[in-house]
Amino acid sequence: DEAKPKINLHHYKHLSRSEIEDEIGEMYW
Repeated sequence: DEAKPKINLHHYKHLSRSEIEDEIGEMYW
């Protein structure tokens, strides 16, 4: 778990899926 990026999805809940993907990109997907 430590190796996984720590992303607060609540911070992104106001964004659309595509905007989230643009914002965090390959870090998560």
